[in-house]
Amino acid sequence: MKTKKLFRVTVLACALGAWGCGDDKETEQTFDVSSRTLQVEVDERKVIEATGNFEGNATYVSEDTNIATVNEFGGVEGITEGTTKIIVSVGTGEKKKTVEVAVTVVAGTLPTPKGAWLFDDADDLFQARIGQALKPGQGGKDAADQAVDLLVPTTALSHFTAVAGRKTGDGAIRVDRGYFLEATHGIAANGGGTMVNEYTVSWVIKFSDAAKWTGLLQTDPANSNDADCFVVDLGMGQSWSGRTDDKPIVNGQWHTLVFSMKCGEDGHGTKNIYYCDGVPLPVGYSKGENTLQNIDDNRSLDLATVLFLADNDGEDPENTDGVANTVEVSDIRIWDRALTDDDVQKLHVKLNK
Repeated sequence: MKTKKLFRVTVLACALGAWGCGDDKETEQTFDVSSRTLQVEVDERKVIEATGNFEGNATYVSEDTNIATVNEFGGVEGITEGTTKIIVSVGTGEKKKTVEVAVTVVAGTLPTPKGAWLFDDADDLFQARIGQALKPGQGGKDAADQAVDLLVPTTALSHFTAVAGRKTGDGAIRVDRGYFLEATHGIAANGGGTMVNEYTVSWVIKFSDAAKWTGLLQTDPANSNDADCFVVDLGMGQSWSGRTDDKPIVNGQWHTLVFSMKCGEDGHGTKNIYYCDGVPLPVGYSKGENTLQNIDDNRSLDLATVLFLADNDGEDPENTDGVANTVEVSDIRIWDRALTDDDVQKLHVKLNK
């Protein structure tokens, strides 16, 4: 009887083993990348995607960050012309697998910006890709029309939040109402005056409610008056210089917005200075007889700083009706010249690759 019982237990154990209870065979891990070679322009980004069946996340390392950098998502950025390698790895120890991607950086087809901020590092949201780091700011004038401190204390940094960007490999920053980003632009006086009279700014940006007034660009470092470029009524413009007839901005959708300025020259005064997703947006009306911006006027830049997402009264009273209009930005750039229509179209294509 004992033998018989033992036999039955053995058969049962074998049966369970046949059903997989005793099978400790590991699933084979596979790993590769979307491409073993990559060509990228200076100041352009392309993404290397890790593919296959593997545990954990892939890691990316550039052999020469002077030629190209890479972020934690595999977003490769061209820095200067040349060649380098991106080392992509998965696993650890004996299970670690590595693939090399040969990267060639070539000259860009667009002018190089003087400043670029990409918001990819959640631990350092204000760092610059080109130029100097941004500074977080808040406020402008108080209720008594007196200037207030524009510096953001450490306790208020929660108003600047890391979020996902428009595409794989992109990070972004969410900026709460009443807060802004201060940039040292590094542009010398130009355009025949003592201030910066010719420049272009681009934003890759998303709004929860673009019908409300949202300041994009403030030329006054003290933030003591209205912003000089707004998004409002799903279009772009300014209350005193005209707004666009077209209203292409969609709430909750990423857009490439561009403000191209050349003071004193028709075509970059208040006509076709706004762009959305590579398309120029003509201004529909203007308050005042002069449709041009004078040299060294209110839309000229201070020689040191410019403010992004700023307005003197927290983005105007139209936004104080309880609507939580959040703004998320994944890319801001500034140039020392007025980009052409062709330049802006190429920029839009480049930022969407």
